[in-house]
Amino acid sequence: MNHDEATASDATVPTLIEVWAPTCSVCRAMDPDLDAAAGRYAGRVTFERFDATADIDRARAMRVYATPTILGYLEGDEVFRITGRLGADDIDGVFDALSSGQRPDLPSRGHQMLLGFGASAALIGAGAFLGPSVGLIVIGGVVAGITGASALWMRRGSGGRPLLR
Repeated sequence: MNHDEATASDATVPTLIEVWAPTCSVCRAMDPDLDAAAGRYAGRVTFERFDATADIDRARAMRVYATPTILGYLEGDEVFRITGRLGADDIDGVFDALSSGQRPDLPSRGHQMLLGFGASAALIGAGAFLGPSVGLIVIGGVVAGITGASALWMRRGSGGRPLLR
């Protein structure tokens, strides 16, 4: 997605957009760190946020399906997106990289994939050996599919370019 489709900000200034929801406790936990970093990088990085529940069409147009999602734009092009919690150091790193015109080095999400595939294996195993329970096997397969799709999304993004290194 092009920056112009996502926001009306000046495309020459790096932009960080947080997509949040009022019911998202992770979003609320990240707010102080995002606000502090936005203040430190004011004028060098434009920081925007919008409530996905109040503007569902905009969230869909940006292909955001979970909160919090953080999107970064350089020269109007999306250069990264990450869904989930970022710590204060990671937030500062993202702002710093964008202010320098660089793609940020984002934290590894490998542990999340490992947990997702581990949970799916446990569900499928329990369904096969303790039942057999078709329900557990199906749920395990769904968890594996979601985890695999998330892994693919983390590697590929708009225009088929890698978003995470």
